[in-house]
This record gives sequence, structure tokens and C-alpha cells, in this order.
Amino acid sequence: MVCEGKHAHTRSTLEIPIFWVIHSEPLLVDKHYQAKTLSDMVVVVQSGPSSWESHLQCNGRSLLWDLR
Repeated sequence: MVCEGKHAHTRSTLEIPIFWVIHSEPLLVDKHYQAKTLSDMVVVVQSGPSSWESHLQCNGRSLLWDLR
């Protein structure tokens, strides 16, 4: 015998808006980051270039951000 809850055959949907921006510079959220959490969502971006020179440095060399 298989017991199923009263919601076993219902479906729910989750809407995910997608925005497409074509720009030669990387698209960043909050000036320096590719992702930002808000109270009710997470905003994430991906840029065309695979890496970008960061404003941060280590041993005098700029760090590269992985934009993918």
C-alpha cells in the first residue's frame, strides 16, 4: 500500500526571468560582483569574456575573475 499526501498530484511553478544584455564590458552586480542575494531572490549574471582583471591584487599582480 502506498500512502500519498493530499498534494501529491499538484504541480507548482517557479518563474525565472531572464534578461539578455549584449555589451562589450562584463556585466556585474553591485559594481564588483557577479551575484547578489536579496531577501526574496538571487541575482546572477554571466558575461561573454571568460575572465576579467579584478580591482584586487595579490603580490602586486591583478587577480582575474572567472566570469563564467
